[in-house]
Amino acid sequence: MLTATSLVFDTDLGSDVDGVLALVVVLGSPELALTGVTTGYGDVVLRARMAARVAAVAGRDVGPIAPGRGQPRSGAEVWWAGHEGALLADLERERISDADAIDLLAGSSTVIAVGPLTKRVGRTACRGDAAVLAVLRRRFQRAARSRGRTHARGTPLH
Repeated sequence: MLTATSLVFDTDLGSDVDGVLALVVVLGSPELALTGVTTGYGDVVLRARMAARVAAVAGRDVGPIAPGRGQPRSGAEVWWAGHEGALLADLERERISDADAIDLLAGSSTVIAVGPLTKRVGRTACRGDAAVLAVLRRRFQRAARSRGRTHARGTPLH
């Protein structure tokens, strides 16, 4: 009998297709048990509502869906394409949690992150929670540095 791995999914879902595709794969994987979703970068409430819609369409309870921090620690301007959520009617109806995104991340033994990992560690550092920061550092050992890099289309990485 297969034991599902519990995890939290952390994403900047909405501007590019990678976040929603990864979430759908997680939702469709019986070996994974999604216990929460956190969002970061830009309009985090809109991103959380989009994640809630994906979960609802999949017919899955994913636990709390918590918006995180919207502004990058680097102070760089948020790149926002402007089409995020445009094809999803009535997103304001989607229920999201007021749970603390950092607490969800820190409380999970497994985190799948789609988007810059340095944001997740940075949010904790800003909050000054050294114990949580140590846990996240162990989990995000391959965090990419994105400062100064751009997508192929010339738009900044976040």
